[in-house]
Amino acid sequence: MKGKIIITISLLIFSSMPGYSQFDYGFDFTKAGTAGLQFLKIGVGAKESAMGEAALGDTRGANAIFWNPAGIAAVSGKEVTFSQVGWLLGVDISAMAIALNIKNYLVFGISAIYLGLPEFEETTVLAQDGTGRMVSASDFAIGLAVAKNFTDKLAMGGQIRYVREQLDQDAFDNVLVDIGARYFTGYRHLNLSVCAQHFGPDIRMLRDRFRMPLIFKIGMADDLFYTESHKLMLAIDLLHPTDNIERVNCGLEYGLFQKAFIRAGYRINSDIGDWSFGVGLRQKLIGVDGAIDYGYSDYGEILGGVNRITMSLQF
Repeated sequence: MKGKIIITISLLIFSSMPGYSQFDYGFDFTKAGTAGLQFLKIGVGAKESAMGEAALGDTRGANAIFWNPAGIAAVSGKEVTFSQVGWLLGVDISAMAIALNIKNYLVFGISAIYLGLPEFEETTVLAQDGTGRMVSASDFAIGLAVAKNFTDKLAMGGQIRYVREQLDQDAFDNVLVDIGARYFTGYRHLNLSVCAQHFGPDIRMLRDRFRMPLIFKIGMADDLFYTESHKLMLAIDLLHPTDNIERVNCGLEYGLFQKAFIRAGYRINSDIGDWSFGVGLRQKLIGVDGAIDYGYSDYGEILGGVNRITMSLQF
């Protein structure tokens, strides 16, 4: 019965794909650049990014709110995470997430992301060398999530987010919804997950109308081997974005005594930023479980690399 539930969720999510993603343009078209609010697709979390963003099957805790809201159901008390992303071309991204378990019945989460661009000089057709006026742009999102363990194997969750984008003197906002589920199969340590992110109405910016960057995901994670001192986990995610081609994310994580971790990942069909790696440390001090993770993603010689750091505390 529990297995049928997650299969049904998967079918419901993916049966909606044609209605959102298939357009007859009369020629071969990848749909790239046909949606707005692209900052929502930037990976938040050093661990997940280091594993090639293969995050659905294994990501649990407060930071799962950015990948699959069902993952926060694993929080047994309180958890807080902070992430910093040194994105491309000097762009900085800051994010935080808080998850709170209420009497082992529901887990509530709050998330926030801020992306800020460095100021740059305005140029026009008549002043191609600059007008002397400095302009800026930024993105912001804040969300409220709820998740629940329906059984010891099945967890489901959802998130509603308010998003806003500022481009100099113009701005627009929207409200988006994420839904997801996680299922522990009971076979080995195999976990299956499904998620749909960024459901929302189209928005109009100046004279143009944009769709949301809706994306559907299916993920799995399993331990290739597992002992008290050593663990090697494999994670694979299948992604169907409605504004680009399908992609496969693969990641490996080696853990030593559940305290030190080495990670690597590869994104198949990605234009840039295909491989990544990272490390992580876990330690308990004064009754608080702390963790720090680092991830690096390579975006080629021109764009360079992206560094991510995530810190988390569990109470």
